Amino acid sequence: MSLRRETVSTFNIIVWLEVLNLFLALLLASFGSNVLSEREKEDDDNKIGEAIDRIQRCIRFIFRLIFRAFCRKKRKKIKIIESITNETIYLNQSLAGTDDLINNIPCSTSINIDNKKIKPNGLLVLTNEAIEPIEDIEMKSLNNNNNPTSPTILSYDQILQMPPDCCPRIISKHVGRFKYIVPESIQQKWTYLRSKAHRLVEHRFFEWLIIASILASSTTLALEDINTRQQPKYYSILHSFDQLFTIIFTAELVLKWFAYGIKNYFTNGWNWLDFLIVVVSVLGSLLDGLGVADIPAFKSMRTLRALRPLKALSRFEGIRVVVNALIGAIPSIFNVLLVCLVFWLIFSIMGVQLFGGKFYKCVYHDTHDRVNISENVTNKIDCLNKNFTWENSRVNFDNVVNGYLALFQVATFKGWIEIMADATDAKDIDVQPAQESNVYRLVYFVLFIILGSFFTLNLFIGVVIDNFNQQKRKLGSGGSIEMFMTDDQKKYYNAMKKMGNKKPTKALPRPRFPIARFFFDLTTNQKFDIFIMMCIFLNMLCMCLEYHNQSRIHERILGYINNFFVAIFTIECGMKLIALHYKYFTIPWNVFDFIIVIASILGQVLGEIMANYFVNPTLLRVVRVARVGRVLRLVKGAKGIRTLLFALAVSMPALFNIGLLLFLVMFIYSIFGMSFFAYVRKAAGVTEIFNFETFPNSLIILFQMCTTAGWSGVLQALTNDRPPDCDPTLKLPSHRGDCGSMAIAIPFLVSYLIISSLVVVNMYIAVILENFSQAQEDVQQVNKN
Repeated sequence: MSLRRETVSTFNIIVWLEVLNLFLALLLASFGSNVLSEREKEDDDNKIGEAIDRIQRCIRFIFRLIFRAFCRKKRKKIKIIESITNETIYLNQSLAGTDDLINNIPCSTSINIDNKKIKPNGLLVLTNEAIEPIEDIEMKSLNNNNNPTSPTILSYDQILQMPPDCCPRIISKHVGRFKYIVPESIQQKWTYLRSKAHRLVEHRFFEWLIIASILASSTTLALEDINTRQQPKYYSILHSFDQLFTIIFTAELVLKWFAYGIKNYFTNGWNWLDFLIVVVSVLGSLLDGLGVADIPAFKSMRTLRALRPLKALSRFEGIRVVVNALIGAIPSIFNVLLVCLVFWLIFSIMGVQLFGGKFYKCVYHDTHDRVNISENVTNKIDCLNKNFTWENSRVNFDNVVNGYLALFQVATFKGWIEIMADATDAKDIDVQPAQESNVYRLVYFVLFIILGSFFTLNLFIGVVIDNFNQQKRKLGSGGSIEMFMTDDQKKYYNAMKKMGNKKPTKALPRPRFPIARFFFDLTTNQKFDIFIMMCIFLNMLCMCLEYHNQSRIHERILGYINNFFVAIFTIECGMKLIALHYKYFTIPWNVFDFIIVIASILGQVLGEIMANYFVNPTLLRVVRVARVGRVLRLVKGAKGIRTLLFALAVSMPALFNIGLLLFLVMFIYSIFGMSFFAYVRKAAGVTEIFNFETFPNSLIILFQMCTTAGWSGVLQALTNDRPPDCDPTLKLPSHRGDCGSMAIAIPFLVSYLIISSLVVVNMYIAVILENFSQAQEDVQQVNKN
């Protein structure tokens, strides 16, 4: 058995290293310049159609322009001015013409109406002829307007801040019939309140309040762990905060409806997301108020509160730009998923035909290990007669859905050795498996790994990069990397690119003082740089010679060698300081060298002091870590490494935004995990550290699974739903004892792996490849110049 597993492992390593890299290279090449060149040819063929379309749009634009020029005066009277009597005119308080009023007043320093120039901060009076300016008149409050015949006076800023229609046009059309029945004062108060609400929701302090509420609400969700539920007072406080945040988010929703209008509110996709989150929160609070929130049928509704951190998507620009870029890749990602489903469906059906019902085996009741050959068990009847357990493997091919799950484990190379072992050992239905009874079935898994894993899963990388290439063509010279940056981050990105392309325009002056001139000539000599690089390399080799439990003599010799190199680097730093004076610190690499030298000296001094005064040896090792910084000085002389580091530095804003999105995904799944699997019995991949009992532990296990490491063990623990693996009769808040749920665990883990590992993590690869390619192009361009 051990020999068979070693052979399989060796085969796995060879295939994974060779074939995977080959397929990845082919996919990236296919999604590279060839695809773009083919699409450029297609674009050339469509230029005639685009030209005709532009001509047609130009003709339609000219006709609209002529129509507007002849009908402007008439439309102004119809849309802006509403005559009620011959002497006075009032603003339509039903807001039917507010949008037209706002759109017809340009935002400029002044406006011309009937050859009269009006300042923006002036006052406007609506009369039956035109908009006339009124100067030196105090604006009366709309609430205190007691004269029904006096004109309504509005400032220019207030006209621009007039809120849009509250309801859709169909509703406003019918409601507008009652404007003559409703008193004028009520209509004016309604408009006044809506304008104030609009000013409130647009104020930056209101936005900060909502952001603070989102962060505080997310914190309360993270604190509701297995320990909090055992403390009723603490849990009641968190519950009160949860109700408070529900009220705040509901009030925000109502204010925005009141300010923007229901129609305009739902024209924004981010507002739809906020609306759904508020609805879920309100329903959860209603269920709590009715006392039915703990019923298993309604508990899932309360669990949906975990979606509340998604409100951060519309507030934090860094996450929002990444999501917007990702939305553009959704069609391509969906196509890849469809291809995977089609490929995997074929293999799943084949797996059902080959292995359906054949993964059952006779096991010991306590350990779940397969019974020994000495027990002489050949089929299911013998197993039951001898009081053993006839048990099926957790991952099997009994149906197409189970086959998909088994293939997903094989494609991610986690837990697939056990699946392949069950397949090669299986004989027939209700027959006890025997070791390697059908070795030829390995061909099935080899074909699936090549076609279903190396090819289809790696298409995700190709699709993401291809989508970025398309966006790059649309954005122009900025590149696709700017899709993941905010405006401020784009400024940092452009500044870094300019700094990388910039060459020194003025050489350092040669000092006049003889000693300084000597050190200047010495330190600027290329041979001196080579000597320093050799010292750095030798120092790195000496640091690699340290090992655990080394002899006293060996430790002393390495200490002398280290002191020698510290002295050389200190002398180098001193000579450059004498030669360059204060200009030494104008060169970034010199500042870096100076910091490394100071850290090395402090490490030596503090190391000796700690060793003499019997300080904890752990602190001594931490201080000596500063010596590792000397290795980084090799970067100064390695041009290729500098290019890589420059690409990484330029990528930092985009990588930071993608990291925020990944953290948000992990945060939401952590809340879901604590709600569903906090009390699951520890087994397989769920341990004392890797579990869903607390928020930090949930983040750790999810971070582990975003690399696809150990997720098969976590799946095994979360799908333990019957004795003896768990006890569903335990009285715990989960209503399932310490059992998991296969119906919840499988969608939970599979969806998380697709989002985090196959999509978000691949975005890191795409961003770094894009910046590295851009950095190489910039270096080549600088060298040509």
